[in-house]
Amino acid sequence: MSDVSAVPQSVVQAIRHQGALPRFYRFEGTESLEPGTQLIAEDPRGGEELVTLVKSEDAEHPAPADLPRILSQASERHIDLLVRRQEFERKAFGFAVRRARERRLPLKFVRCLLPGDDRVRLYFSCETKVDYRDLVRELSLEFGVEVELRQLGSREAAAKLRGLGPCGRTTCCSTFLKVFPTVSTRMGKDQGLSLTPRRLAGACGKLKCCLAYEADTYREYLEEMALKVGHRVVTVKGDGKIIDMDVLNRKVRVALIEGGGGAETFAADHVARIKGGVRPELPEAVREAQAAEVARSRSPMGSVLGTELNLDDTDTNRRRRRQGNRSGGHGGEGEKRKGKRATSKKESSDGDQQASQSRRRRRRRQRGGGSGKPKGDKPS
Repeated sequence: MSDVSAVPQSVVQAIRHQGALPRFYRFEGTESLEPGTQLIAEDPRGGEELVTLVKSEDAEHPAPADLPRILSQASERHIDLLVRRQEFERKAFGFAVRRARERRLPLKFVRCLLPGDDRVRLYFSCETKVDYRDLVRELSLEFGVEVELRQLGSREAAAKLRGLGPCGRTTCCSTFLKVFPTVSTRMGKDQGLSLTPRRLAGACGKLKCCLAYEADTYREYLEEMALKVGHRVVTVKGDGKIIDMDVLNRKVRVALIEGGGGAETFAADHVARIKGGVRPELPEAVREAQAAEVARSRSPMGSVLGTELNLDDTDTNRRRRRQGNRSGGHGGEGEKRKGKRATSKKESSDGDQQASQSRRRRRRRQRGGGSGKPKGDKPS
């Protein structure tokens, strides 16, 4: 390979041929690479590995030096050797798992590697101390090479296995995280997260490493706010108790004790904590803002605007008035209309009766030639 500083560098993404997820590599060549090209790359754990190119992008800045390098394009001989090595690793892994199970050893094998120095390296995790020397001797006799067993912690095992985290992205420990940070449940509490173990635990069963990413920022903001959930505070709307906090936006949710209760959201610098029963004064800026609000509400223009906006000019109030008019809810207008309708119906009914009687009398007169009055009995 030529000098790194003398040739353009690019970052390529390739899939490893051991069932792992794609990862990034540093390519120092000048030739053009097409997706699907098989390449020989450095294995961070030692030796070489066969990868398949997914995509290649020219880097605006020099590629990070800690990325493994793409060594060359894979030839038929390279591919044959690497495929046979990977097949041997799979068989050795399965044999070790079966022998450990037969010996009732609580070993959880994670990965088997053949680094290229005539030895087999097996990684395992175990919560207790186990004597596995007999197993090592049996494996050495079976494989005909030196066998090395390395114990991993739960986090290291998860990094070797790789996988996806609850966020949907590749786990941090299997990509860029080189040193595992110290994590505590206090970090989750400061960030307002649920403290149930199931929500805070990662793929390794331990607390998620990402809890530590923003812990310093949350701690700094909390120290500046000097407030916690449960503190009694003074607000412009009365006293109350903090029930929730939005630390990044510097806001608090307060359950008010006065004024009928309820909950309101305030800026953190618009409340003052009650300490030792002593009710503090609100900051000057808050008092000025409250005074301006009161003055605005008392001004004639504010009253007119408030009346127009809240009583007359809203579609909701107009709809309510119409509904009230239909149901008789405003000033008895509905009842008056009902009375008028009832009176008109009664008058119409009386007129119909009179017309019917007139028609009957007219028909009787035509038949009997009389006046239409009922005739009496004939004299004997």
